[in-house]
Amino acid sequence: MSRHVERAALAAVLAVAALLLFARLGDRPLWQDEAETALLGRSVLVHGVPTAYDGRNLVSQESQHEFSPDDYTWFWTPWLSHYLTAASFAVLGESTWSARLPSVLLGLVTVWLVWCLTVEITGDRRAAWWSALLLATSVPFLLYFRQCRYYAPLGACTVWLVLEYLRLRRGDPKAAWRFAVASIGIFHSQYVAWGVMMAALGSHFLFDALVWGRWREHWKRLGIAAGVAVLQALPWLYAFGRNAAGKFEPTWPKIATHFRLSSYHLNHHAVPVLLLLGVLLLWAVHRWRPLPERRPVRFEGVDALAWVLVFSWLFVVWLMPFYFFRYFVFLVPLGAVATGLLLLRVRVHSPVVAAALLGVIATTDIVERWFPVDVEWSQAKVTTVLNGDEDPVLLLGTWAGFSPLAAYAYEVTRDVEDPVDVVVAFLHEHADPSDTIIATYGDLPLQFYTDLRVIGAMSSEDPRPLDQADWIWIRYHTHAHNDAYLKHFLFEHADWSQLEAIPLGAPDAPYGPRPDPTYHKFQTAKEGFPPMRIYRRKPRAAVRNPSVPVPHPTHSSRAPERPDASEAGADASS
Repeated sequence: MSRHVERAALAAVLAVAALLLFARLGDRPLWQDEAETALLGRSVLVHGVPTAYDGRNLVSQESQHEFSPDDYTWFWTPWLSHYLTAASFAVLGESTWSARLPSVLLGLVTVWLVWCLTVEITGDRRAAWWSALLLATSVPFLLYFRQCRYYAPLGACTVWLVLEYLRLRRGDPKAAWRFAVASIGIFHSQYVAWGVMMAALGSHFLFDALVWGRWREHWKRLGIAAGVAVLQALPWLYAFGRNAAGKFEPTWPKIATHFRLSSYHLNHHAVPVLLLLGVLLLWAVHRWRPLPERRPVRFEGVDALAWVLVFSWLFVVWLMPFYFFRYFVFLVPLGAVATGLLLLRVRVHSPVVAAALLGVIATTDIVERWFPVDVEWSQAKVTTVLNGDEDPVLLLGTWAGFSPLAAYAYEVTRDVEDPVDVVVAFLHEHADPSDTIIATYGDLPLQFYTDLRVIGAMSSEDPRPLDQADWIWIRYHTHAHNDAYLKHFLFEHADWSQLEAIPLGAPDAPYGPRPDPTYHKFQTAKEGFPPMRIYRRKPRAAVRNPSVPVPHPTHSSRAPERPDASEAGADASS
């Protein structure tokens, strides 16, 4: 591949990634987790550091365990994503689009780094184009790397770290300091992923040095780079560990469940297991009956890539407190590299078959579905046939049911109605900025999009006295024990004769644009959820009840009935 063709190919795949990542970026509102990052980014512009309290509203989803009780300085999640969001707000102003912009830009950087990593391993520009295209068309990549969250900086720095590790192995004298910078970037994106990656690369280095006798001349440079990264991490780890004690309680049944679910999702979103098995079979046959190579291909560093993927997968399975695919997102770009390498191996035998597989994997999930899956894992299955009157299958044909990319294209070419959009529009029209609203879930988006005083369940704030709340928004689904208890508290102690229910004409679908494969809705949800409504205090004084107990999230985990028993129900997600 000539230099001009190489640049054109890279520009083309980056253009595809940009088109898919930027498409209607600001249409769907920030959901709960994104709003947390955006609110902390807003606080950076005021206080210089992420701060959970602005004098009126409190940012918390962990019962106020995420910040210092003295000055509300945030430490629960690393600060890099908050500062990136603050920088975007400082330049472009506050909006949904500007909140997500840093992640999209880092998504494009990640596509380029995947190209560079594949070239570093193989020296083959065509395989690099394959890997970059596979990532650019990966729906989990597109969903997560459009989020105002830590996923994009974590993914970019992860690929960069592995790239510099291999360059250091090759003897690049400048790779050590770049390795240190990439490691620090991972740490300030996600603490656990940093520990996993450092342990994975450190163990690979020791294995290579002790067993094969390689790398020994580079141990000083790598040791200094890793030492710098570890030393800068110690103060942050101390602050986090002191308050996170008791959060991590691994049990063998939990680990086994995480292993099964992650096996399914990583097959579906990172490396197709069926393709891996096929390439291993081809390799075995090739070893037994060698075929003439049309063009020599090197695979230097495949051992490190495979080690990182397997080690990180098993380590995260052991560490994660609950199963969410988001904990494995940093492996998706590395999985695109691995898939590109597998296709390159297929090309040795048949370029036509390799090209056909590339097209199938980039546009459908047929290869992944062919791999047998235990029916007990069905709760984690990915669906692209969605709630509503229309879906990609009806518009595009049956084949769209096998194409997550078709569902994604469907989403970014149509208006999607979100509960937060509906409530915010209603409050902008009918509420006064001095009003107070109690929300069992979705409180953080309300803080970002309105000027109201917002009390949320996840922060375990005291909602007393209830007669000071002008609005109450009780969500149908139950996210965790915090909002379950707040529902119970409201139904027991609120004076419902002083509140009027206002229907909002939209289904109360949970979460909004949450990127997790089992929760994301690619279009407006119209079936399976009750109509959403909000409660407004009638314009007359109510009697305070000072004897009402202060709610505490550990008092009850029972999801209570709604005032209208015909709408009772819950969609527990934890």
